[in-house]
Amino acid sequence: MIKFQFDSEQRYRGFATVQYLIALGRACRSRSTNCIGSLSCWAIALRFALLTLALDLPNAVAQTAVTTPRTIRVTMDSTYPPYSFRSDNGKLQGILIDQWLLWEKKTGIKVELHALNWGDAVAGMRAGQFDVIDSIVETAARREYFDFTPPFTTMEVPIFFRKDISGITDLASLKGFPMGVKTGDQHIDIFKANGVTTLIPFPSHDAIVSAAKEHKINVFAFDGPSAHYFLNKHGIEGDFRKSAPIFRDQLRRAVRKGNTAMLRTVSEGFAAISPGELERIDEKWYGSTINNFGRYLTYAGYAAALAILLIAGLAGWNRTLTKRILERTAALGQSESQLRLSIDTIPTMAWIFLPDGRMEFINQRWLAYSGLSLEQALEQPTRTVHPDDLPRALEKWTVNRVSGEAYEDEMRLRRADGEYRWFLIRTVPMRDERGTLIRWYGTSTDIQDRHRAEEALRETQAVLARVTRSTVVGELTASIAHEVNQPLAAVVTNAGAALRWLDG
Repeated sequence: MIKFQFDSEQRYRGFATVQYLIALGRACRSRSTNCIGSLSCWAIALRFALLTLALDLPNAVAQTAVTTPRTIRVTMDSTYPPYSFRSDNGKLQGILIDQWLLWEKKTGIKVELHALNWGDAVAGMRAGQFDVIDSIVETAARREYFDFTPPFTTMEVPIFFRKDISGITDLASLKGFPMGVKTGDQHIDIFKANGVTTLIPFPSHDAIVSAAKEHKINVFAFDGPSAHYFLNKHGIEGDFRKSAPIFRDQLRRAVRKGNTAMLRTVSEGFAAISPGELERIDEKWYGSTINNFGRYLTYAGYAAALAILLIAGLAGWNRTLTKRILERTAALGQSESQLRLSIDTIPTMAWIFLPDGRMEFINQRWLAYSGLSLEQALEQPTRTVHPDDLPRALEKWTVNRVSGEAYEDEMRLRRADGEYRWFLIRTVPMRDERGTLIRWYGTSTDIQDRHRAEEALRETQAVLARVTRSTVVGELTASIAHEVNQPLAAVVTNAGAALRWLDG
């Protein structure tokens, strides 16, 4: 089917033709009651109208040929499963790729697909390198540069956090947590507006989950299907939990601002794809629900019979196992008590930090020095640091924690009586057999006496310098006096001789 697009002049000529047709018909009807004559007039008018339209037909076809593109360039995220991502051999795949191939078949227009890091894709679209950007969320800021299609799906965005962290439910609960985000994510401004400012940008979702696996971050938020894909891929899905969705994003396609022809071409092409075709593509990548009801019925009888046989054996084995567990638990509780006693009595303050910066353990000597309760020390581990030393110490500690390098610094810590004393702080990382950072072990050593000795030494050196300068000046004075006395003595002697000579 050929779709004609008429400009304003063609619409005017068509309208004039119709008006002329109506006027001519009325004239013929008013001048003659002969039916044949009226039909002749109408026939003449109809021929004239068809002739007028025929004259305009080449222009309409030519205009359509000019405005329909032969190729369009489409950009999208390269790490956004199941919509667009690369296989192990680098091949681009996913729901969007299959949809665009079907769109190409429906429209006859060649599609060039360009998958990039999301930030680069958005920047390239704004710079005019591409005609269409796919799977983008409409925002007020983006409406200044793009025109959007209607949404084609809604994506839920929960907060993902390590399972040993509790209390994260919404945006407000994220304050203070270092949080991984994707560069160019439309939620960054929303996070900042809600006081979540400790944001660590990464180029892709895969990079965020890789950092989470290495314990560099413990909290992140992006689209649920993509997050589950990468968590499973890296084998850490069991280490994380998620909140209820904090965002529900509608994915759209967009063109550059004002390019209505391209927007219409894209929309009409996808409208030509049937819902059944789209559903088959989704099922290919999302999979379909497995109906195990019949299988469960078959296996239920076998399971029941096997359970009866196992229960008897398990009962006796359970009693034996319970006894052994209790014995080993008692031995472990005694070993832990001895270890805790040793750590509490060593002549230094010791503590343990988790990779995300939370304090896990602190020994009794530290509590005795600070005068804090265990809960206070664990919740606010920096409250004893001198205010003048805290910004520098936090900045240096953050750099070392992210890099995984050992840390050493000097700072003043407040004692229970309010006095600040100088301490040498040292931390070393502990890693598992795969090299993953699991804990930081640290000590705080009192170096106040050393600081005082160094201060006394500096004062002594200053006094010694002053004495040395005085000694040098005295020696110089004596030398000058000696040098002056000799010629003066010679002058006195000569003067005496001259007086005696004059008396003679």
